[in-house]
Amino acid sequence: MYTSRNDPREALAQYYASVSEIDEQLGRLVDELDAQGLRESTLVIYTSDHGLNAGHHGIWGKGNGTIPYNVVEESIRVPLIINHPQNVLSGQVRQESVTHCDTS
Repeated sequence: MYTSRNDPREALAQYYASVSEIDEQLGRLVDELDAQGLRESTLVIYTSDHGLNAGHHGIWGKGNGTIPYNVVEESIRVPLIINHPQNVLSGQVRQESVTHCDTS
């Protein structure tokens, strides 16, 4: 996105294309698990970093795109999706914080 920072429309198009590609590839993974008969016995976890501020609050880039650093929602929230058809209840939206750090 560095070459497109002066063109917000192009920057957004590239960012959303990247997100769409991740979605498509995750779908392919789940489809293959179905095809192999492994879906019911496989725990699928999707997480990511917080992505980019794409003009939100006038910020382009990561959370450290401003000085002083910011703590707006788009800079600190990360996705975490857990799916295991027979063991994880679907449709939940949780408010608890999670971390990517292993604290054990």
